[in-house]
Amino acid sequence: MRLSLKVVERLLNTKLENVEALTQNHIYEVENYFTLINIEGLILGHVLKVEDHPNSDHLHICQVDLGTNLGSKQIVCGAANVRSGQFVIVSPIGVKLPGGEIKAATIRGVESQGMICSLKELGLDEKFIEDKYKNGIFYFTNDMSKQVGTNPLEVMELNAKVIDYNVPPNRFDLLSAVGYAREIGACSNAKIHLKEYPLFKNNINPPVIKLTHRIPYYSITKVCNLTINESPWWLKSALIASDIRPINNIVDISNYIMIRYGLPNHMFDAAIWKSNSVNVRLANPNEEVVTLDGVHRNLSATDVLICDNETPVAL
Repeated sequence: MRLSLKVVERLLNTKLENVEALTQNHIYEVENYFTLINIEGLILGHVLKVEDHPNSDHLHICQVDLGTNLGSKQIVCGAANVRSGQFVIVSPIGVKLPGGEIKAATIRGVESQGMICSLKELGLDEKFIEDKYKNGIFYFTNDMSKQVGTNPLEVMELNAKVIDYNVPPNRFDLLSAVGYAREIGACSNAKIHLKEYPLFKNNINPPVIKLTHRIPYYSITKVCNLTINESPWWLKSALIASDIRPINNIVDISNYIMIRYGLPNHMFDAAIWKSNSVNVRLANPNEEVVTLDGVHRNLSATDVLICDNETPVAL
């Protein structure tokens, strides 16, 4: 089980230090304890101006504001997606990236005083990187004027500590951030803070649920007027720490609820749902489905399917 300690700290309303020592005499084993991205000295910068390099057909000369302490720096950048006005992650001279230390350089006759970074250059696994950033630099999609000159990893919570621990068969309570926070609270005399939310109610009739006699419980509700968008970075980083790829705000909050409470759940798109029923049934012997990873799976009579009428949509 992998968890960002930022998620646990929010539940306990306290900063966690030396978690390994705190829990080393308890019933579960800590496999690993690490920082998601451990790089010192990165700066959130603002690209003020971009010009084509006079001696190159693909390089750009960028003037980047790094805040009051460092001022404006000239950086030569080869990314095709760099634009004036962007808020970016900058590695100044002297910062050590996974690929090596950044040094002052003269690139085809033009001085460069740092590097505008991609997420891959920071060491983030490619599976967590959105397509629009995979072949170029990373840039923030909202106005970050007030954060210019600060640590972008702090802003994105990508400097979070991550704990990876084994869950014994008799400790299923540790399969969630809430359960783990209770364990930490018991070790450190810290109290867990769980906000109470009012029961969600609306006037929309949800689909009819059909259950076979082997499936005891399934619940569903229908929500309208949602806007699909990019998730905030506190949510993305919590998922990445748990080795889950961020997709969009709707899918991501679903996965976050699973991490936080240990409650498996799923979001279905009502626009492509053909019937007004959700049929939860056992698979037929040798029934085949294609899961989201594109794998064809032959099922047995003990597998459970969520169906749009009779058509499987989830395993």
